[in-house]
Amino acid sequence: MTRTTRRHDVAKPARRKSSRSRGKSRCYSTAERPRKSKRSRNRRRHFLRRAIVCVLLASLFVAWLLWGPLASKEAKGSYSSALTGVDSDELYNSPYDWNQLQDDENGLLAYVADGKSLSRAGIDVSQHQGTIDWAQVVASGVQFAFVRVGYRSTDQGNISGDSYAEQNLSGASNAGLMVGAYFYSQAINEDEAREEADFTLEAIKGYELAYPIAFDFEPGGTGSDRISSLSSSERTAVAVAFCEEIEEAGYSAMIYGNGNALDGYDLEQLASRGFWYADYGKVPSSSLCFALWQYSNSGSVNGIDGDVDLDIDLTPALEATAD
Repeated sequence: MTRTTRRHDVAKPARRKSSRSRGKSRCYSTAERPRKSKRSRNRRRHFLRRAIVCVLLASLFVAWLLWGPLASKEAKGSYSSALTGVDSDELYNSPYDWNQLQDDENGLLAYVADGKSLSRAGIDVSQHQGTIDWAQVVASGVQFAFVRVGYRSTDQGNISGDSYAEQNLSGASNAGLMVGAYFYSQAINEDEAREEADFTLEAIKGYELAYPIAFDFEPGGTGSDRISSLSSSERTAVAVAFCEEIEEAGYSAMIYGNGNALDGYDLEQLASRGFWYADYGKVPSSSLCFALWQYSNSGSVNGIDGDVDLDIDLTPALEATAD
């Protein structure tokens, strides 16, 4: 007997609810979860690659900042081949053979060993030289220049800037010379020394220095200056204060002076900075282990009217003896 199927016996197909209805998203079981399209997977891989590249570029940029513009200012304030400091134990153990001095093709003094020059020729200048033609200076064989940036007066003790400091710093730098700076001091205490150092740092702001900043502390011959009455310990403390202020800013410092001026210090305390020695004899009269020698105060160089101080940088020879 055929059974009549009633209407209510037929199963109705379940209506699929739209995931958009009622603001609900559909949940899938593991078995029925739809596979991601190939395009979706490629898009994700592309995003990950871009993210990795961005991270690498950011890391490289940070490294550049740390080792470049934001690196310790030692790179900004000193030149790796102009290491002027000496060990205090070697203070009076000069490594130089003065028989190796000779004039170069430009008439400037050179230190030559085994046919190889182990020195650099230089000058130091101030407002006393007036306007300088730096291109002619370079053509004359000069390789470096120290520029006076300021001084303290010997009577009232006022600080003044050298009127040609900016012109000389920019002129020497633009001409391709290695540049250093110096300040003529008459500080009578450590606070004044730091004041002079801060003045110097402001004056050289924006310039790249290849040589240290030199502290020029010279008593007058008549005793009428501000510093002749200072003791050796007081003079040394003043020099150390100046150098430390310079060094805290990331630059290198050194001490300039002739025999009389340097005799006024405890040089062992200053040996690590090194010395720029002034002596106008045919050869230096001191056994001091200095790095730079100012050998004339009446030199002649094309591009400069009148006399100019002549210097020789002996740090290449100093380094050669240390190897």
